[in-house]
Amino acid sequence: MENAAPKGVKTRLIAVVLIFAGMMDAMLSWRGGFALETSTIVICAAGAALYAIGAIRGGREKQLRENNR
Repeated sequence: MENAAPKGVKTRLIAVVLIFAGMMDAMLSWRGGFALETSTIVICAAGAALYAIGAIRGGREKQLRENNR
């Protein structure tokens, strides 16, 4: 169990990918002169929400490990 990844790492990784994809879409739309679409904002917001969930899960596991010592 020592080698297992801490909880929330996969969730945060997926969140970073979503944020990156949303930002790339926004920058390309801006560079092309197109209006920013709602889907771009939703992708970024979903990534931020997932990152927060992953951070909370990781923080809870850290607290549990410290309390069990």
